[in-house]
Amino acid sequence: MLCSTGPIAPFRHMRGSIAIHCWTCPLTANQTPSPSRTRVYSAPRKFDLSTTLVVTTACAMVFAILRAVSLPMIAVAVVAAFFTSIALGQAILFGGKHARVASLLVGAVFFVVAMTFVALRQSNGQSAEDLIPRLFFTAIFGAFWGYLAGVLVGSVFMLAEKVRTIINPDRS
Repeated sequence: MLCSTGPIAPFRHMRGSIAIHCWTCPLTANQTPSPSRTRVYSAPRKFDLSTTLVVTTACAMVFAILRAVSLPMIAVAVVAAFFTSIALGQAILFGGKHARVASLLVGAVFFVVAMTFVALRQSNGQSAEDLIPRLFFTAIFGAFWGYLAGVLVGSVFMLAEKVRTIINPDRS
């Protein structure tokens, strides 16, 4: 389709990604150029063999690092549960479409639940009035760590896609 109404004629219009916007043409006058969207990597709903291989390797590396710094097994279990909940949140919440928001939300909820569990187990005379501000700041702190964990989870799945394209370039 050519534009002959604008100051630069002929002008070629491209649907979906308009490189140059012709303000005088009625075909594109109401459209705004959309910025190019980058792909957000997150935990998929279905795994293939290469994804399973990369995820297993990443988990083994995380466990090896945590054991190398002599973390107690309960701390290793909590870190594993945190990363697993972030990955599940990315795959399940919002239909898997908003991985960053899901990571923030799951991180905040995970930290609040963990803080509540610790506060109930170690109730050393603290009142509920002291617990509420702590839970608020714990939620903010958890959202921050949830976002960072979501970036790491997304990086693992980005690496899985790169491995998939190396192993089988025809299917990608």
